[in-house]
This record gives sequence, C-alpha cells and structure tokens, in this order.
Amino acid sequence: MVGSAFAQADKIVGEWLTTDQKAKVKITKEKEGYMGKIVWLKSMQDGNAAPLDTENKDPAQRDRPILGINIIEGLQYDDGEWREGELYDPESGKTYSCLARLKEDDDQLEIRGYLGMPTFGRSVFWERMERE
Repeated sequence: MVGSAFAQADKIVGEWLTTDQKAKVKITKEKEGYMGKIVWLKSMQDGNAAPLDTENKDPAQRDRPILGINIIEGLQYDDGEWREGELYDPESGKTYSCLARLKEDDDQLEIRGYLGMPTFGRSVFWERMERE
C-alpha cells in the first residue's frame, strides 16, 4: 500500500461506542490486521465487577471477564472496506465473519456480522469516541 492507502486504512483506529451504548471498543492496528478490544463497559460504572464470558463455547474461557477481550480480529483493509475479519459476540458466545465500513464523515462505523455471505448478515453502527 502506498502512503495515502495506509492513511485510509488507519481511519478505523480509535475508540468506538457500540450501538446499544453498553461498551466501548478500541480498534488498533496489529500485525494480523485491525483488532477491536472491549475497553469500557457501562455495567461497571457503579462499581460492579466485569461480567464474565459465560456464553463462550469454550468452557475454559467462561470465567474470563468480558472487559479486555478482543471481539474483532483480523480485519484487512481493501478498497474502502475492512474485510476478512471475525466478530465475537459475548452475549451469545458466537463468532461471525465480519466487515467494516466508515460512514458519516468517518465518525460512524458500520460493523456487519454474517455467516457465509455478507448479504445475509446484520449491521450495527458504532459512534466514534476518540481518534488515535
């Protein structure tokens, strides 16, 4: 990628507030692609402990706190979209293929989770909190 393509690809980096406003996800660039980690949970505001990953398919993971886990892994930038990633939903314990697209002056991020083809998926829209 040339310099301007790198700049375009990195526009996804930063903190994003989820659609339901229950969590903030920090997207960073790693060797494997772009990753998204849960860095804040609304449920912890009143001093509550972080909820656990109780729905995880792997019984060994069910005792880990949801705060700090990667819910997006491996997104690769290609022609205005981030593709080929995986999206983990801690509420269901399921993992989906995912893609991401920036909307509205780069301050809204469409995250689309799907099985098989993107056409048969579901999108959520996150709002930008902070740019890196």
